[in-house]
Amino acid sequence: MMKTPNRETAPGRRGFLKVTAAGALGIAVLGYVERLMPAAPLADASARRVTNQLLSATEFDTLEAVARIVVGAPEGQPSTRDAHTAERVELELTKAWGKLASDVKAALKVVEYLPVFWGEGARLTRLPVDKQIQMVERMRLHDNMLVRSAYNGLRFLCIFFYYTDSRTWQRIGYSGPAVQAKFYEAGNRIVNLPKMTGGPK
Repeated sequence: MMKTPNRETAPGRRGFLKVTAAGALGIAVLGYVERLMPAAPLADASARRVTNQLLSATEFDTLEAVARIVVGAPEGQPSTRDAHTAERVELELTKAWGKLASDVKAALKVVEYLPVFWGEGARLTRLPVDKQIQMVERMRLHDNMLVRSAYNGLRFLCIFFYYTDSRTWQRIGYSGPAVQAKFYEAGNRIVNLPKMTGGPK
């Protein structure tokens, strides 16, 4: 049976985003840029979102963009939006990981605003899709540990929760649990999203 991460299996706060003194300063600068460039959410963000809003609308947009890029769902597989990947990540942060949420928020800020510093003239989610892919790939290969840690941490979360969707299991050769999973109200599966948020059944 596939399990959600717990404190033993999930990356720790230090492992997720190692913020050195220089890294902390960099995030402070990114916060200043955020104030200079108001981050209005994408138009349909609130309409499609079904989770508790731990993340701001802009952070959620960034998480959706990263999920779409790093998962790269092939034809015949559900998209990351269909699989509610971003919502699943957000729900997990509200339920189990406590202070790790602040590191995820910091990572999302890094990923969203780095393109501005790289001369693109816009934040990640305001760039064309092909340019978004280029920017995320650049982060993956970057020689700065802070940038790579932000990318790798978000990538882990997105891929993990995407492949807990039963529609993706055939692709990875997983036949499913031997015993049908029972509904667990405090769990984090797609079926938990409507029940916990009052969204569509």
